[in-house]
Amino acid sequence: MNKLILAVLLGCVACGGGGGSVSIDDYPDHLRDAFCNYLVKCGESKDLDTCRTGHLGLDFSVGASERAAFDGKVATFDGVAAQACTDALGARDCDLTSQSNRVIPEACLGIAIGTVHDGAACAQDVECISQVCDVPACSMACCKGTCIGDAAPAFAKAGEACDSGLCDATSYCDEVATTCMPLKQSGDSCESSDECNYGFDCLPAGTCGTLPGPGESCTGACRDFGTTCSTASKTCVKVGLVGDACASSADCSQLYTCDATKHCGAGLALGAACSRSQLCAGAGAFCDVPDIQAMGTCVLPKADGTTCSANTDCQSEVCDHSTGTGGTGMCVADTVCLATSATPG
Repeated sequence: MNKLILAVLLGCVACGGGGGSVSIDDYPDHLRDAFCNYLVKCGESKDLDTCRTGHLGLDFSVGASERAAFDGKVATFDGVAAQACTDALGARDCDLTSQSNRVIPEACLGIAIGTVHDGAACAQDVECISQVCDVPACSMACCKGTCIGDAAPAFAKAGEACDSGLCDATSYCDEVATTCMPLKQSGDSCESSDECNYGFDCLPAGTCGTLPGPGESCTGACRDFGTTCSTASKTCVKVGLVGDACASSADCSQLYTCDATKHCGAGLALGAACSRSQLCAGAGAFCDVPDIQAMGTCVLPKADGTTCSANTDCQSEVCDHSTGTGGTGMCVADTVCLATSATPG
């Protein structure tokens, strides 16, 4: 599944508006704001501005290769579909078992429209009509593969093949049989929540059943995003925001951590000493720990030419840590990787 669709699904966004179009340049900020609006709606963040400066841990950017595919007309970015997708997701409920929260709006499948046919060369999903590019693992900076399928992404119905993993609202994808199967009812055996009908989740016992809502007794997961099972009251309560008391980070919003004073906090300040397991405050901030060291320093993503260990360490979101090709271990500019000749725009 291409990165643009994946970003939307990971963001589980909710935003206002209705109709219209969003440009490729505005898409990353639009998607981030949409995700933040969802967090505010469900009580995971105090307000939009607080969320914007918080540590979301998600990548909303459009890569150089994707942009080159759009600029070169190898693929088309559909701004109307992008807007419709986020508008549709805006109707989602904080109830994680609800249909509105679990079903992917159809518009989200049409954000990118590829031109490359089945069996032809590709380097990324966005180039393919099917939005599926099978790229073998390789140590090169730009790995090439082939497009799989010649139909645009669509939802399969119960009884139909789900090689793409996409089934309609009445079914789930059985990964062993690669076939869409009807959703299961309360008491039926399950391995994941996707298998259960709406209103149910796959419980630890391995059967579909209901999760407790706000104020109800609990021993584990709660039904609603923005709530957690309190270790003190053993009931589902709202997650803690900055300054709220906590026993562990599970009591806090996903934006925060339970600090040494047993209060939810945004993380350690830039420049503070930290370990890899600690959260640093600020969008994109991380704990930069030198090799063979236990402690490091909270810093913002680094410029090209500085040392890194992961893509998220870099402003470019590309760390040259490839093996077998003389990887430098440095932040480098995001390079274009396309298998299809672009048409000058």
